Amino acid sequence: MICHVYELSKRENLQLCVGRLLHTLLTNIDEKVQGASLEPNRKLFLYSAHDTTLTPCLMALGVFDMRWPPYAVDMTLELHQQQQTNKSFVKVSYVGEDLLIPGCSGVYCPLEEFEQVLSAYSLSSDLYQSLCNSTEDLTDP
Repeated sequence: MICHVYELSKRENLQLCVGRLLHTLLTNIDEKVQGASLEPNRKLFLYSAHDTTLTPCLMALGVFDMRWPPYAVDMTLELHQQQQTNKSFVKVSYVGEDLLIPGCSGVYCPLEEFEQVLSAYSLSSDLYQSLCNSTEDLTDP
């Protein structure tokens, strides 16, 4: 049922489910890269979620394999910076396996490509509230 509710053609449903989380992830990554973090020495952001949040995250990344996430599964996003060029990359791992995200040119996904992949689903708090309060497409019972 969850695959039907969050199928990619229903972008708005995925946005409402994980859009704010994805926005937070991207904001934290961007602030770290720009040196604008309020905690510049922070090396780890740890988030905890249920399978019902992890599944839509995997769907938004384009890597959901139609199998329910196992108990105590982990998904890791690592931010890397190439020393010679200072170019940033994101690597995503799920159940200990590195993932090639569709829309990324490699397992070490250039940050710009990673942001582009998630931009379709990322929602700021204001956009989230606007979408939640929208009565467009609603019909009276």
